[in-house]
Amino acid sequence: MRISPPPLDIDDEEGFSPEKDLFGLTGFGLRMANLVCRIDEPMVLALDSAWGSGKTTFIKQWAGHLRTAHRAPVIYFDAFANDFQEDAFVALAGEIIACAEKLTDEDDSPKTKFVDQAKQAARLLLPMLTKIAIKVATLGALSGEDLGAAETAIKDAANDVGGLAEGVIAQRLNNSKADRELLKEFRISLENLALEISQSKNQESGQDFPPLVIIIDELDRCRPTFALNVLERIKHLFSVNKVVFVLVTNLDQLAGVVEHEYGIKGEGRRYLDKFITLQAQLPHEKNALNERRDAYAKRLIEHLDMDSQADNYLNAFKDMATAFELNLRDMERVYSYVSLYLIDPPINFDISPLVVGMCYLRHAHNRLFKLAHTGDLKWSEHLVGNPSGKNEGLQGFKAFAKEGTRCGDLWCITTGNESEIDAENQRLLYQALSPHFNLGTEKLLPWIAEKIDAFALRGEVPDTA
Repeated sequence: MRISPPPLDIDDEEGFSPEKDLFGLTGFGLRMANLVCRIDEPMVLALDSAWGSGKTTFIKQWAGHLRTAHRAPVIYFDAFANDFQEDAFVALAGEIIACAEKLTDEDDSPKTKFVDQAKQAARLLLPMLTKIAIKVATLGALSGEDLGAAETAIKDAANDVGGLAEGVIAQRLNNSKADRELLKEFRISLENLALEISQSKNQESGQDFPPLVIIIDELDRCRPTFALNVLERIKHLFSVNKVVFVLVTNLDQLAGVVEHEYGIKGEGRRYLDKFITLQAQLPHEKNALNERRDAYAKRLIEHLDMDSQADNYLNAFKDMATAFELNLRDMERVYSYVSLYLIDPPINFDISPLVVGMCYLRHAHNRLFKLAHTGDLKWSEHLVGNPSGKNEGLQGFKAFAKEGTRCGDLWCITTGNESEIDAENQRLLYQALSPHFNLGTEKLLPWIAEKIDAFALRGEVPDTA
C-alpha cells in the first residue's frame, strides 16, 4: 500500500507513449514541438497552466519527444530545486556547459570559448568587491564544475546581489563600452555553442539543426527573488539565436510575485510580457479536463491494492473529482486519505461514496469534516443550502450526491434527509447497514471520520467552507 501515489517514471528519451500519456496531450505536444524546432530567433515560450494541472508530467514527455523525434538538444532545469542559489546566471551557464560536455568533443573550441566568456561575465555581474573579484578570477580549468565555484562568491555577498532587478542589469550594460563588449562576446559564444551542440546531434541526419531548448520548470514554486532573477538573466544574457527557453509556470501566480516584489499592483502580467515571446496553455476545455481527471483517478485507485470494491471506489473518485473540479494535486491528497481509511479492510457493503466524500472534506473543508466527526453535519444546513438563499451550501455537492443515486441516498440517510429517499430504498439501506452500524446510520459518518482522522497529512488546504 502507498499513502502517496508513486511519481510517473519518464525516461529522458521516452517521449509520449500511450501507457503514460494519461491526459491525451500527445497531439498538443507534437504541435508545440514542431513550432519550437523551426525557430531560429531568440524565443521564450511560456507554458501556462494552473497549479496541479500536470505540467511537469507533460513537459518531461515533451522533452523526450524533442530528443528522439527531432534530435534537439534539451536541458531540463528545475528552478525550485535550484533556488537555494543566489543568482541564476551561474546555474544556467553551468547547465549549458554540462550539456556541451556530453555532446561535443573534449577540446571543442566553441565550448572552451563559452566557458571563458561565462567566467568573465560572472565576474562582471557580481558586486565589485575585491574579495569576490579574486574568487571569480581563480576559477581554474574549463568545466561546468569550475564555473560553479562562482556561486560561493555570490553567496558571500548575498546582501549585495539578492535578486538583481532588471534596472540594475540594464544600468550595468550601459556603464561602459568594455562591459557591453564583454556581454556581447558572451552572447556570441553562447550562440556559437548552441549551434555546435545541435550540429553534434544531427551531423548524420541531414536535417535542419533545431535550436538548443532550455526548459525552466517549477518557476512558480521557487523563491520569488530567484524566479525574477531567472527571467532577467534570460532576457539580458541568454537571449540569442538558436536558443529557445520554455517556461513552465502559472503566469497568474508569477505575476503576483512580480507585483509583490516590485510594488506594481495590477501590472504583473504587463511586466512579464517584456520577457515572454509566446504563450501556450495546456488544453483546458471542460470535457478534456474531465477526461484528464478520469484517467488520473484510474491510475490512483490502481495503487489502493483492492479487489472486490476497486470499481466502486474508482467510480466514486471520478464523480468526486469532476463534481468538485479538483486539480491533480488535490486528487492526490484525497487519495492519500482514502488509503489511510483503507488501512483496515473495508466492510462488505459498499460505502465508497461516503468514504471518498469524507476524504475530500478532510482535505479541503475541514470545518465540515469536523461537523461530520461529531455527527452534526446536516444535508440542508451545510451541504446543499436552503431555498432562502442564506446558505448556498457546498459548491459541487449537488453534482456529487445527485438525487436518486446511490451516492445521494447514502449522504441523505447519514445527514438527516431520509425523507428524500424512496421508502423501499430506505428499507434496503437500513437493512444492509444495520449489521455494521447497529447504533444507527447517524453514527456512520463519525465512524468514517474517526478512521480518516487517525492520521493527518502535512500542509492541508485551509477550510474554505
